[in-house]
Amino acid sequence: MSLKDILVVIDEDGGRDVAGPYAASLASAFEAHVTATSVPVDPLRESYAAGIPEAYVAEFRARSEAASAAAAERFMGLTRTRGVSAEIVKFDTLPGRVSAALGELGRHFDLTVVAQPQNTMDGREAVADAILFESGRPVIVVPYIQRDAAKLDRVMVAWDGSAVAARAIGGALPLLKKAGHVEVVTVARGRNKGVDFPGFNIARHLARHGVKAELQAIAGELDPADALLSHAADIGADLLVMGGYGNMRLRDLIFGGTTKGIMETMTLPVLMAH
Repeated sequence: MSLKDILVVIDEDGGRDVAGPYAASLASAFEAHVTATSVPVDPLRESYAAGIPEAYVAEFRARSEAASAAAAERFMGLTRTRGVSAEIVKFDTLPGRVSAALGELGRHFDLTVVAQPQNTMDGREAVADAILFESGRPVIVVPYIQRDAAKLDRVMVAWDGSAVAARAIGGALPLLKKAGHVEVVTVARGRNKGVDFPGFNIARHLARHGVKAELQAIAGELDPADALLSHAADIGADLLVMGGYGNMRLRDLIFGGTTKGIMETMTLPVLMAH
């Protein structure tokens, strides 16, 4: 199993694009091909869009397409500098099909790199969820504060025994094999009624793939998301691997949840799978 084909959703605003540089550096490390696309701003998603004149909408979309083209050229320049094999795919779909179309595109790659969701209200805030739920492939979410290239000196795996956590580990295996150090972390919430040492079996599984992982249990009675991010900072983790939305999605969206907490306050890239 290897990482050879990466999709990245780049931002039209080059000044705030964190996914593009991260994906380019990741592709360089794995000698992988990277394909970039961008999701144009759609003024029709705005709450007041019904009153926008058609001429303005056309002009707005034209500017957005020009910005996408400029972002693509910046990205291709970046990959040429790094000697990375790359291409651009124009993202063009009907209104209301953005999530489905992104998911369909993402199915053709080993993983997708996207930026941390922000409440932009123009359709781009749903990119991470669209890939996570619709593609069936892992996604790396890059925090908007990220400035460093992709590093795998220390990778932290959040393990709760769930199916989505198992999928995340499967999707992250090429990265875990390349990591300098892997730590499997379980969040203790009350007495554990399962195995005596949570994480032992998954650590043994990783060992059989040539990944030597250290086991660590941390306390997270109040907020598992805060506990995970705090521990990641303490150990200087370069990447967090975890399952995304382990409970019902609607419940997580209404009541919160670890995934939502991580998405909102993330301080390091996070590989998720659902």
